[in-house]
Amino acid sequence: MPKSAVSYCAHCGNTTVQTVLCEQSYKERYYSEDGDSDEADALYILAKCETCSEVTLYSKDTELGLDEDMVFGSRLYPRSLAGMAGVPKAVRMIFEEAEKVKKISPIAYAVLTRRLLEEICLEKGLKGKTLASNLDKLAKKGDIPPVIAEATSLVRLIGNAGAHASDEKITVPQVWAIEHLVTVVLEYLYIAPQTIKEFKSRFDSPDSGDKS
Repeated sequence: MPKSAVSYCAHCGNTTVQTVLCEQSYKERYYSEDGDSDEADALYILAKCETCSEVTLYSKDTELGLDEDMVFGSRLYPRSLAGMAGVPKAVRMIFEEAEKVKKISPIAYAVLTRRLLEEICLEKGLKGKTLASNLDKLAKKGDIPPVIAEATSLVRLIGNAGAHASDEKITVPQVWAIEHLVTVVLEYLYIAPQTIKEFKSRFDSPDSGDKS
């Protein structure tokens, strides 16, 4: 395991040098359908970003090579969006731009996440006059359920507050809430459908017929 490597930092949004602070070996347990279990060697890795000094916790399989394409393994903290699988490039770029300013300017973060919602609506073919009407159409089309529609509405309202001059401040807890809500929206609209599609493709392959 290298003592430092260039990797994406989910705290500041930069692809920069991360230095390993400590490693802890452990046994990753796997279970089969019949209830049998097996173990594989793995590592917990704590690394510090040399740009923002925040730490990231990873889990790396060292025996089965399941995550050998990732320098430090799978990110456990901060919460990972599974590589943004399925998220359109334009949406992903705004998300990553917002991540870069999250700890520098809460107002800028709120405005960018509102812009992210606008890009999602454009990607879905909605070109109404207002973001509110587009989000309403997105819900009525069935692309998002009511609870997700409410989440997008809250992000829009906070983004509006950040985009217009007022005495109202965007607080750090609001930034945390926005991040959580945006994550839910991206997972529902893009990441989960892509994961399901990839999962189904494995079972639809010629050598994966139903053996039951």
